[in-house]
Amino acid sequence: MSRLKQPLLLVVLALSLGAAFGPAHGAPSDRSSVVGTVGYRHRIALPADAVVTVSLQDTTLADAPALSYTIDEACLLAYPRRDLSVEEAESARHGRTLAPAGIADVYAAVAPDGQVIALLADDGPRTRSVVVVRPATL
Repeated sequence: MSRLKQPLLLVVLALSLGAAFGPAHGAPSDRSSVVGTVGYRHRIALPADAVVTVSLQDTTLADAPALSYTIDEACLLAYPRRDLSVEEAESARHGRTLAPAGIADVYAAVAPDGQVIALLADDGPRTRSVVVVRPATL
């Protein structure tokens, strides 16, 4: 690596480490400016009082696909729907059993406000929670 690129690399590395570890590890709490040396190519003429702006951008998720559906939409696309009363929705939020719905396999239990509370399955004379999407504790 050329001697001119090393100082810039050190500045970027210092910024990265400061952002990752925070002030508890010795980095200043004010991250709006950084003081240091920046190397540049000799053929570029800069005045002595030139200001260099270094910008770090996290591009790790730049090409990642965005979520296509909300949790409610996904559940309702994948499973049959069971509309719940207010009391049933509260019971489902707590993981309590409900009367069976007569729906084969797993189904989405939907509160009166349209939110999916849980995925349930009939198990003989009662239902069991497969997963509670919106528990009472949240």
